[in-house]
Amino acid sequence: VVSDLWGESWKRAYGASDPGALPNHVCTTIALDPDSPSDRRILYAGLFGEDTEAGVYISRDSGKTWRQTATQPGVLPNRHVYRLRIHPYSKKIYCLLTGFRGNLPNFFNHEGGGLWAPSDQGNSWEHLTAGSMLNRWATAPAFDPENENVLYVTAATPQGGTGAGGVYKSSDGGKTWLQVLKDKRMQSLSGGLPYDHTMAVAVHPGNSALVFVGTTNHGLFFSTDAGNTWRWCKDFYFTNANSIVFDPRDGDRIIVTTFGAGVWSASISRIVSGN
Repeated sequence: VVSDLWGESWKRAYGASDPGALPNHVCTTIALDPDSPSDRRILYAGLFGEDTEAGVYISRDSGKTWRQTATQPGVLPNRHVYRLRIHPYSKKIYCLLTGFRGNLPNFFNHEGGGLWAPSDQGNSWEHLTAGSMLNRWATAPAFDPENENVLYVTAATPQGGTGAGGVYKSSDGGKTWLQVLKDKRMQSLSGGLPYDHTMAVAVHPGNSALVFVGTTNHGLFFSTDAGNTWRWCKDFYFTNANSIVFDPRDGDRIIVTTFGAGVWSASISRIVSGN
C-alpha cells in the first residue's frame, strides 16, 4: 500500500494479479532513493524466502510495478532478505540477509548470510562478510555518513550458542571485520543473561562517533568514540530495543521502538551526559 498524504490515508499500489506485481512473499524491508523524482520514485523491496522469487526487487514508478534485480545476493536456499539500506552519499545499496536454520540446530548455516553490496557496475553482488561469524545470524547494518568505508553490522547469538552476537565494525569497506561489542561485555555492563540478540545499530548523521545499539535482552547501549568503548543506557526502561532512528528535525532527539512496550524518545545530550 502507498500513502500520498503522509500516512493519513492509504491505497493499494497495485493488484495482486497486475503485471509487475511483487510475488506472494513476505516483504521485510523497503528502501527509497531520495534523489529520485517525486513522481517516479525509485524503490527497492526485499522479499524474504527460500526460492528464486525471493530477493531484491526494484521499482522506478513509485511502487506501481516491480522487477527482480538482474542478479541476487545470497546463496540459495537462503534468500532471507531482512534489511535494505541506501548509503546517504554514495547511493550504494546494501542488502543484509539474516540467519537460515535449515536442518541444523540454532542458526549455524553460514552460507549466504550477512552483508552484500553490488559490484561490477551492479551486475553482481559482493559478499562483504564472507568467512565471518556475521553470516550466521546478522540483524542490521549501519554506515558512517562521512566515510563509506566504515560499516557496522549487528548479529544475534542463539541461546547457549556461539558468542557471535553483538556489533561488528569494518573500517575498510567490508574487507575485514572486528567484533567491537560482545555478549559478555553487554552482560558485564548491564547484568542479565550471558547472550543476546542484538537487533539494531544507528550512527548519528551529524556525529559519526556517536553510535547507538539496541538489544533484546540488555536494552540500549551507546558509544561516543565510534565503537571503541561502550556504555549502557541505564535510564532506558526496557530490555528489548529493536529499532533506532534519529529525529531529522531535531539532532538531539533519539527514537527507539521496543517489542511490546511502544515507541520512546529521549534527549541524546542527556543520555550521553548521564543526566
